[in-house]
Amino acid sequence: MKINFRDATQKDIPFITSTWLNACWNSKKYKDMKKTTFMEGHHKAIQKRMSDFSCVVACNPDDPYVIYGYIVYNRPETLHFSYVKGSFRGLSICKQLIKEAFGKDLRAMNITHMTEYSNEVGKKYELNYNPYEFYEVGV
Repeated sequence: MKINFRDATQKDIPFITSTWLNACWNSKKYKDMKKTTFMEGHHKAIQKRMSDFSCVVACNPDDPYVIYGYIVYNRPETLHFSYVKGSFRGLSICKQLIKEAFGKDLRAMNITHMTEYSNEVGKKYELNYNPYEFYEVGV
């Protein structure tokens, strides 16, 4: 399968925000919070911070707006969130996005958002879960 990589555009932001919010909500990390509180609050946080982050999109080479997945990050070593559509998982798209974004694997980097999938990735690559990097108060 051929994949193109490009920087995210304003047209991508609604998809990125929606999938990011839903993946985090479905991870159950926020289970003690009202869904509306989480969705409204985290949506505002993502919107406020997106302009400070880099985002690479994996897409169809014939139609760049058919998105397979994306990665939101800051160099040199912070992964905020990555997502690959379910039908494209298991094709190493996330691994390719990581190399596209960082030029290396994730070993010992920071990650700011954890889901069930990223928990597995975090253990494999010894990622440091540090949500404060997302909120501009890195520790």
